[in-house]
Amino acid sequence: MTISDTTDEYYRQQQYVPGWQDLSTLLCSSILSAADRNEGRIFLQHVGNQLALKFPLRQVETLGLLEDEVNHLLARFNWGRVHIIVDEQGLTINHIAWPHAGQMDELPTWTLGFASLMEGCWKE
Repeated sequence: MTISDTTDEYYRQQQYVPGWQDLSTLLCSSILSAADRNEGRIFLQHVGNQLALKFPLRQVETLGLLEDEVNHLLARFNWGRVHIIVDEQGLTINHIAWPHAGQMDELPTWTLGFASLMEGCWKE
């Protein structure tokens, strides 16, 4: 087991709330399979957008302060952390230690669902 695997496993154990990941994973997989996958992603992005409206960030003047503000909000939900990286290509948002699905076989669906939700949050 690598250090990265050990770290991932640690975060999965710390963030696991019985029932929450199971329900969230079932909702994501149901949404992504009930419609075509693209429509499911669009729906989850809409939900993420609504979540961003419900929990707005303060106006800030620098990317560093934006990163701090986002991380403060993510900490309230125990949803990991982000690093905002600026380069000649633009901005990259690296989201680490995000909550994982309860079971490893559910990880691909959960990853797509959670990523779609977060995309919606960033659109706001």
